[in-house]
Amino acid sequence: MRCKERQRADTGWPAGISWGLVLLALLSAALAGEPAESTGPEPLEQALAAVQDCMTRSPAPWPDAWQREYLDTVRKALGSDPNLPGYRAKIEVFRRGFTRYWAQGQGSRLTQLEYDLRKAEIHWYCETLMSQELASASDGAVLKGQLRDLCDYAAQYLKGRFPFLTPEYVDEAKKVAVAEFDEEVDSPLLPIFRRPLSDAQVRAVKANWGRLYRRWHFIWREVRYEGPWQGDLPDPRDPPSHPHYLFVKRCLLYLPRTIWPTVEKPPEYLVYVIRKLDAEKAERGRVNRQGMEAERELAMRSSNQVEQVEEWSFVFTALLETANAGNGQGRSLANSPKGGDAYDLNEQP
Repeated sequence: MRCKERQRADTGWPAGISWGLVLLALLSAALAGEPAESTGPEPLEQALAAVQDCMTRSPAPWPDAWQREYLDTVRKALGSDPNLPGYRAKIEVFRRGFTRYWAQGQGSRLTQLEYDLRKAEIHWYCETLMSQELASASDGAVLKGQLRDLCDYAAQYLKGRFPFLTPEYVDEAKKVAVAEFDEEVDSPLLPIFRRPLSDAQVRAVKANWGRLYRRWHFIWREVRYEGPWQGDLPDPRDPPSHPHYLFVKRCLLYLPRTIWPTVEKPPEYLVYVIRKLDAEKAERGRVNRQGMEAERELAMRSSNQVEQVEEWSFVFTALLETANAGNGQGRSLANSPKGGDAYDLNEQP
């Protein structure tokens, strides 16, 4: 008893109250130790806010109904179960990757089918991102090395096809392309930047690159004849303004298009929209061709009508002159001398 009384005297508090304070302190610490994001927006809401911001800040925003439908598609494809493995990391990958994806241009003045294609694409990207395991850092490093090697191959190919290209500008453009592909691998929204390529895929990519040689010639004509240096030599101290640099960079940015055919087949809902869009474009081309043919036919018909009018005018004039000459009322232009007053309407005595 004396020991217990001495303990109460030392602390100055009854033993029960002191333990109550300890429990209260522990409870407060536990509450304070909850994740900080519980007081802020959830990762999904942050990602959706980034999507809305991109759509709103576009130079030519989509209609409000399209924006709501697109946002709802993203929300459903990403899901809202934070207990899924790697959920927060995947949402962050989407948020960073979507900003780059949207900046590459989603188009304005779209038809309904073109918009449906954009919506189906983002649905596929989100769906596969959430269903697949994120690649490890070592896999990302391997893919970066493969893309770097493919850029080297593509640049060497261009130098072989266009031997006049300045090597310094080719190397500078290649560095920029490699840096952009590295960023894509770091935030792999697109499926082609998520896993290392197999040897068979690398060979297929190189073959696909070689089949686009006509595209490279078309790009060169675009760069050469549409550039700001028309009539002037480009400044050699400013590589980004040089046609050789612009040409190589634009070509290398086609590299992902040579990878797409080597990845898994897209889902049926995306293939369905692509087929409908191809049919729409084919129909549009057919209508345009018919319109051009109709214009040519109308022009030919008008030309024939003009010729017929001129012919009949000549015939009527000749008949009138012949009749007048027979009546002694005037002379025929056919017998008039050329030059002088041959076409003078005033008769000379």
